[in-house]
Amino acid sequence: MSITSLTERISELIERNEFCRLGEALENGENVSVDGVFGGGCAFVAAGIKRHISRSLLVVRALPETIDSTADDLLLFTGQQVLTFPPLETLNINELVGDDLFGQRTRLLKTLDTDSAQSANAIIVTSISALMQPVPSRELLRERSRTLQTGDTLDLELFVAWLVEGGYHPMPAIDLPGEFARRGHLLDIFAPDWEQPIRIEFFGDEIESIRTFDLATQRSLETVKSVT
Repeated sequence: MSITSLTERISELIERNEFCRLGEALENGENVSVDGVFGGGCAFVAAGIKRHISRSLLVVRALPETIDSTADDLLLFTGQQVLTFPPLETLNINELVGDDLFGQRTRLLKTLDTDSAQSANAIIVTSISALMQPVPSRELLRERSRTLQTGDTLDLELFVAWLVEGGYHPMPAIDLPGEFARRGHLLDIFAPDWEQPIRIEFFGDEIESIRTFDLATQRSLETVKSVT
């Protein structure tokens, strides 16, 4: 069977009336239960339910090590981007800023704190242990975030002090999330929830440009107007 025919077959199964009835029950606020589902079947049932509901879907697995495989299966079954919320391996606050898992969790929280279509129709896969770990409140997340945009005037000394207070590490050149580097009129920052670091160029106290760049080559990738 080709990949195309397999995908079509999956779509046909997901459209079955059983999933439609499950979706309708959930939309009406009812509780539903599906028995005898394990392994990849969990993602298949979740995909079938998602096809028939108009809101976000949270899939909670018992074991953290099944999060990624479930997300991969859901991507195959739905064709929709799937977000993951992993558990932290450490709760040591001094280590969190540079932790990739902390970055993933923060990125998801910031996505859900927007009014975007992605946040309103998201598929999220997590585990019981990940949900039991604390997260910052919406208010704290907003309070501890700053948005910089081109044309802004910024006191660089105060801003660098703010980064250090927030747990960022000053480095000659950044290599990992949670680091920043200041060189003359340039400031490189790699926030834990970013996919790529950014480089801010100043003219005096004014932000002249903001660009993402590649760590390996140091070449600019994209110019952006603002960054949070």
